[in-house]
Amino acid sequence: MASFSDDFNREDAGTLGADWDDGPFTFGIVSNHAEQANVGQNGVARYLPEDMTDGLVTAYDPTGLFWAGAAARVQTDGRSCYRAFNQPDSTGIILACRTYDGEYHDDPLVQLPGIISPTPVSIGIQCAETTISLWVDGVLIGSAEDAVHASGKAGISLAAYGAQIDSFGFVASVNVEVVMTPATIGLLTSPRPPVERTQVRHIWLVDPVGGGRCVLRNAR
Repeated sequence: MASFSDDFNREDAGTLGADWDDGPFTFGIVSNHAEQANVGQNGVARYLPEDMTDGLVTAYDPTGLFWAGAAARVQTDGRSCYRAFNQPDSTGIILACRTYDGEYHDDPLVQLPGIISPTPVSIGIQCAETTISLWVDGVLIGSAEDAVHASGKAGISLAAYGAQIDSFGFVASVNVEVVMTPATIGLLTSPRPPVERTQVRHIWLVDPVGGGRCVLRNAR
């Protein structure tokens, strides 16, 4: 397993397709996006063909307005996982460990606070054994140690009615160079770390076409 992805570019449907399991939730395809179809659902969907332990899951939110993002190590209950999503308020973007025992519990691990403008945003979760990291637009925001979910499926999180994901992907460990496009500068209200040539354990997977996304090149 090196990589896999889904751009959701297919006919409108009431499901995401045979490769996906949305468990107790209702996800569908609307205008070439994955979209949450029911009011009041706060869910995730699993990509079934491949398992994941370590690697980087990314999801591209084309609006920046709704609670949409990535999910990693999603469990067979279709509920428990690590997930990261954009909230349109001062909470900002949050990476949380979600568990379910009849009720949902989202325990925050890493947070990018501040009001996030309604701008498209790429959100990623990097898993490296017990180190769980949040990436936003190709920038590492922070990491935390957590051993609740050791493996599972990659997926997406759609935590509100109308939330959308434009593309999803997973990549296993490689060395990369991070190169930010000019359109990404100033997207976040928090200061960015410097972007420079570096070696990281996992690659940031995004579609380089279009403003506001980043391009990664092999650093070896």
